[in-house]
Amino acid sequence: MEGFRQREYKLQQQLKEQQQWEFENKQLRTNLDNRAREIEDWKIRYSKLDEEVARNRDLSRINAEMSSRLSLAGKEIERLNEAIRVKLEEIDNWKQRLARQEA
Repeated sequence: MEGFRQREYKLQQQLKEQQQWEFENKQLRTNLDNRAREIEDWKIRYSKLDEEVARNRDLSRINAEMSSRLSLAGKEIERLNEAIRVKLEEIDNWKQRLARQEA
C-alpha cells in the first residue's frame, strides 16, 4: 500500500510538472506568435519606407534636373538681357545721330 501511495504521489508530481511545462509552452507559443506578428509589422514598415526612399531618390533626381535647367535658363536670361542692353545702346546711338542730323 505504501508503494502505491508513493507511486501515486510521484505520478501527481509528474502531472504537475507536465502541466507547468504545457503552461510554459503555451506562453512561449503566444510570445512566438506575437513576435511573428511584430516581424510582419516591421516588414510592412520597411516596405513602405523603401518605397518612400525610392520616391525621394526620384524627387532628388528631378530636383537636380530642374536645378540644372534653371541654371541654364538663368544664363540664357543673362545672355538675352546683355543682347537687349546692346540693342538699346545701338538705338540710343541712332537716336543721337538722328538728332544731330536734324539739328
